[in-house]
Amino acid sequence: MPRMFRGVLAQESNALSQGRLTVPQLSVLDYVLGAGSCTMGAIAAVFSMKPPTVTGLVDRLVRLGLLRRGRAEADRRAVVAVVTAKGRKVVQAFHGERRRTIARLFAGVTPADRSRFLATMRAAVERIEVVPAGRGAGGR
Repeated sequence: MPRMFRGVLAQESNALSQGRLTVPQLSVLDYVLGAGSCTMGAIAAVFSMKPPTVTGLVDRLVRLGLLRRGRAEADRRAVVAVVTAKGRKVVQAFHGERRRTIARLFAGVTPADRSRFLATMRAAVERIEVVPAGRGAGGR
């Protein structure tokens, strides 16, 4: 998988492939965009990060102009992260380019092979989703 991931990145020109964002930063940005807004605690829980790690990651995304901090409507004491217009463009550009890259990579693959690949990937995702935290990749 790492070799495949590096190969895909080498064919792309986006914030991740250019080194402007890390995978965790892009993942958090994408998650917050989907959620609309998110507390630091929710980000920490979803990504299994410690609060200081989330603070540093969000600080960097704020400095880059991709996120902004605000107050939660329901609890004005709670700080939330919200994606800026610039952040939305970065995420949309990444996903658009990724879809085009994958379509290009699979253009020469037969429908039967593509179906087998997708079935294998779905099975892997299902397996990953049922593995308890800390039990995957050698964490027995």
